[in-house]
Amino acid sequence: MIPEDGDGAEGEGGPSGFDEAFERLFLRAYRASFQIVRNREDAEDVAMDTMARALRHWDRLDREPDGWVTRVAANRSIDLWRKALRRRRHDAEGGAGVAEAQTADDVAVRQALCRLSKRQREVVALRYFMDLSEREIAQVLGCSTGSVKQHASRGLSALRRALTDEELGGLGDA
Repeated sequence: MIPEDGDGAEGEGGPSGFDEAFERLFLRAYRASFQIVRNREDAEDVAMDTMARALRHWDRLDREPDGWVTRVAANRSIDLWRKALRRRRHDAEGGAGVAEAQTADDVAVRQALCRLSKRQREVVALRYFMDLSEREIAQVLGCSTGSVKQHASRGLSALRRALTDEELGGLGDA
């Protein structure tokens, strides 16, 4: 929690309260990122980038910036994963081998996640990758728990449809 000193002045290490919150927020950002990218180095990079952004915006963040940090880390991780997916597709088209071994199920789930709306993807990622409660997700995203439930339900339905269609080779529409 940010101390209430009223002036928000910067100390030697940064804005008031940032140094005290850094370790907790970095760990939260790292965990959120790792659940999505599944790579320690990438998760650390995302967490550091998230903390740099938090430092720049510290004076505008709520007294409890955990939700903001989680959301930024999750969004940056999804962006990083998409870039890696595009790179792997490009390499595969060019005949180069794919360095990372992933199961077909992992790829199918991640591709289906990318096709969800931004809010559905955020809710599903926070709920099932981060194990946050509906109340915590609502706080992170700044919406009601009812909205979280709705986006989770619709997102999971869309994932089920997409994954069933892929398993059937597109014959699920017939």
